[in-house]
Amino acid sequence: MRFIPFLLSVLLLVSNGRGQSLDWAWAWDAGAAGTDRAVTDVSPTGELYLLGTYEGTIDAHGTPLVSSGGTDAFVQQLDPTDGSVQWTAEAHNTADMDIFGVAYRSTGEIIVSGFVYHDGNDSQFGPFTIPGDDFGYQAFIAGLSPAGEWVWLSTVPGPTTLSTQGWMVEVDGSDDILLQCGIERVNVHKFTGAGVPVWNTMATSGTGSLDAYAMDVLPDNSLVITGRFHDTGAFGSFELFDGTIYYDAFIAKLNSAGVWEWAVQAGGSHWDKGYGVQATATGDVYVMGTYRNTATFGPFTATALPPNNDLWIAKLSGTGQWLWLNPAGATAYMEVYGMDLSADGSRIACAGTYNLAGTVLDGVSLPTPVNNFNDLYVAELDSMGNFISAKGNGGTFGDQALSVAYDADNNIYAAGKFDADMMLDTISLL
Repeated sequence: MRFIPFLLSVLLLVSNGRGQSLDWAWAWDAGAAGTDRAVTDVSPTGELYLLGTYEGTIDAHGTPLVSSGGTDAFVQQLDPTDGSVQWTAEAHNTADMDIFGVAYRSTGEIIVSGFVYHDGNDSQFGPFTIPGDDFGYQAFIAGLSPAGEWVWLSTVPGPTTLSTQGWMVEVDGSDDILLQCGIERVNVHKFTGAGVPVWNTMATSGTGSLDAYAMDVLPDNSLVITGRFHDTGAFGSFELFDGTIYYDAFIAKLNSAGVWEWAVQAGGSHWDKGYGVQATATGDVYVMGTYRNTATFGPFTATALPPNNDLWIAKLSGTGQWLWLNPAGATAYMEVYGMDLSADGSRIACAGTYNLAGTVLDGVSLPTPVNNFNDLYVAELDSMGNFISAKGNGGTFGDQALSVAYDADNNIYAAGKFDADMMLDTISLL
């Protein structure tokens, strides 16, 4: 599989009645026969970053990357205008390593999170080392200077006592760092400065599992998290229950002291989950996910067209009250993997994969996937959850857009992976 950074420019298109369309501006690909995956993000000051994992030897847009054995991790700063590489930072391990999350401190420091899989050997981040252990996953957070130099490294204790993976990282308004690193549980750690621990807290499932997929910081430095749970989900004194053999979605809020303030669920008789969350400047939250069959979201109910996995987007208050729900009504099988909110709060971008059929989302069309297999999509919604534009492309095998990010001009950047040659309109990826 290969990773694909690509850029969408938002242009005027009077004929669609809403004034917007998505058109590919540039794209480049990198990868070889191994496992290669990337996500993208834009910092508050406008820098574009690409980060993820690769295996073997690859050429990342003119920068050669060579892994030390299994999968290694990288971070790149790109020129937003054409995707050219401005600098690259690498981390190496003879087993496997990955970077999943990125956030930014007001000092200009870039914070990344991920994991190493231990095989007895050390992991190297420039001059910093994670000592090798015999087995298990261990989460890390690390700081990079604006010039791409590793400046500090910290880990979550383990892995022999409790395997952890650094899936998500955020920085709050006090410049403290919040890391979610659970496996089948929510496990949030707070750090200050160069990875100095402050507190950690968990949410667990008694006999099932609990998976977090997205989180964001609210203006009061609290944290909102979404994902899925099976059977039970205990968030401090708040307990959720799913009586099916599948999963329900959850949304939960953790205050700045590490105490759960509320938790709510959504779902029905099948696979339901939350996969994206964005906090607004006023303290409300947008949440996106998928559902099947008929599902309940607080006072709202939605029914997906069988046998599809449909998208849902909802807005909740900062106290956990459902304000509105908008299901997509897709005729394709949809998944959402990335979500972002524009700086002015007027637009929401999402990205993921779809298959089985083309679909129309609020009058916006996605074409039928090649061979009815997974194609990637990037879409944009207004602040009430209505689709205003969408773009779908793919090749003959599985393609996924894993992340999206707005810049200050509302251009959308996205990255992910693909498995065979494909065209992004007139841009060829091989």
